[in-house]
Amino acid sequence: MIKHLLTIAVLFAALPFTATAADEEVDLKRQLLTASAAHIDPLFGYYHNRSAESIAWELEVNKYNAAYCFAVTPAACSHELTEALHAHNISAVLITFPSWIYLSDEDMDRYLPEEWRSWLMEFTNPEAKKWKFISYVYPEYNEWYAGYLANLVKEYGYDGVTMLEMMYPVYDGLKHNPPEFGDISEGFRQAFERETGYAVLPDFTNPDSPDYYKNNPVLMDEFLKFRTESITNFYGYIMNRVREVNPGVIIISWALGVSEPDGEDKIRFYNGSDTYSLVERVQPDIHIIQTHWPDWTNPQLPPDYVKRYQPFIDAARSACPGVKVGVQSDYGSLPQMRRNLEWVKAHRSACDEVLDNFLVYEFSLRDEVYSEAPVLKTAYIDGSGAVLTLVFDQRIAADSGDLMTGRIIKGAADYTVLSGVVDGNLLKLTLTALPSSGESLTVPVGGIADDPSVRLPLSQHEPKPNGRVNRIPADQNTTLTLP
Repeated sequence: MIKHLLTIAVLFAALPFTATAADEEVDLKRQLLTASAAHIDPLFGYYHNRSAESIAWELEVNKYNAAYCFAVTPAACSHELTEALHAHNISAVLITFPSWIYLSDEDMDRYLPEEWRSWLMEFTNPEAKKWKFISYVYPEYNEWYAGYLANLVKEYGYDGVTMLEMMYPVYDGLKHNPPEFGDISEGFRQAFERETGYAVLPDFTNPDSPDYYKNNPVLMDEFLKFRTESITNFYGYIMNRVREVNPGVIIISWALGVSEPDGEDKIRFYNGSDTYSLVERVQPDIHIIQTHWPDWTNPQLPPDYVKRYQPFIDAARSACPGVKVGVQSDYGSLPQMRRNLEWVKAHRSACDEVLDNFLVYEFSLRDEVYSEAPVLKTAYIDGSGAVLTLVFDQRIAADSGDLMTGRIIKGAADYTVLSGVVDGNLLKLTLTALPSSGESLTVPVGGIADDPSVRLPLSQHEPKPNGRVNRIPADQNTTLTLP
C-alpha cells in the first residue's frame, strides 16, 4: 500500500509562498501549518551519493518549504539532512510506519523487541501474509514504540512528526476468495474479549456459522468499533508521549481518504480508519488525509478529486477546531497513472481551494525528473570563496563537470571554467577568477543532462523502466544574477 511536478517554474508560479533566504528568521514549526511539502525517502537511490546540502537546495529551488522524511528505522534518519533542511529554512517532519511493514525479518530482529512476531496481525486470507503489520492492541509494544518515536524526534531535531497507514490493511476484502479480513490473531481476540466481553471474533468465511458477520450484527458492530478504537487509542498514546518529550513539536495525525460514495463508511469498515475519532483523540496541529489506493491507482482520477474529500476535511475540522488539513497527493507511483502538467496544475489549484497545506508523494518521482532536461535555477559563491556553484532543479549527470571544463561564463569579465565537480543537483565550478555578488552571469549550460540511473524504475517513458536521458539543448545559455 505504500506509494511510492513538468516545468517547476510554471507549475508553482502561483504558490502561496516564496523560497526564503537562509539568513531570514523563520519559525520552522509554524511554517508547517501552511507549508508546500514533499515526501523524501532517503533510502531511494535518488538521494544516494550526494550531500544533504544538495537535497535541501533541490527542494528549495523547486519551491518546497517542508520535507516529510521517511524513516522506518533510525538508519534512515540523518542529522546532516535535518541541519541542511533547516539551513535552507525548510521544515523537517519525521514520517514513519508504526506497523514496520516492508522490513525484512532480519531488520525486525535488529530494531524491535524480541517478541515482535507475537504482535503481528493475522487475516482470514493467507494471501494477506504479505502485509506484515504489527497490531495496535499490545500494551508492551505501545509503551516501547512511544519511547522509541519520541526519542527519534528529539535526537534528530524534527519540527513535526506523523505516523502513516495506521489501519487494518484490507479494502473490499469480502470480494476476495477466500474473504480477506482481520485482525483475527489470538492476541487481538484476547484484547477484544477483555474490552467487550465477547470471547469470539466474527466469522468471515462460513455463512452457516452463528458468528458469521452477517448473522451476528451485534458482534460485528463491536468488532468494527474495537478496531477503530485500537487505532485511535494507539495514535493518541504515542503522540502524547512525543509531546511530553518534545514540547512544541508539530503533531500531525494521518488517516485514509477515498473519493468513492460512502467513502467514510467503507474505510471505517475495511480499514478501521475513522477521521473524526482519531483527530478528536489526538488534537493535532495538522491532519493529513492520505489518498487511498482506489484513487491514486485510478488512471482516470480527476485532478479535483480532493473536493470529494470534503467529508473527511469536515470531520477533522469538527473534531479539532483550528486544525490545519492537507491531503497527501500521489500522481507518480505507477507508470500508468502519472499525470501531465495540466492535470498537476489543476490538482494544485483544487488543493489550494479546500486545504490549508500541500503534500506530495514522492519528490524524486515528480514527472520532470523523468521527462524534462535539468533547469539552472540559481548560482552562488561557495562558502570557501573559491568555487561558483550552479544549482539545478534536479540531479545532473556525473560528466557535467567535464562537459563544462573550458567553457566561458560571461559577466563583468570572462571566466573560464577550469574544472567542475557534481554533487547531486549542484555543479561546483573552479574558475580563472570569481565573479562578485550582484553580478549578472551568462552560463553556457548546453549539453548538460540528467541521470536516469538514479531514478526509481517507474518510468512511463521509453526506454523503461528508468526512462530516457533528457539533455539541455546544445546552444542554450542561462542568464542569472548572483545573490
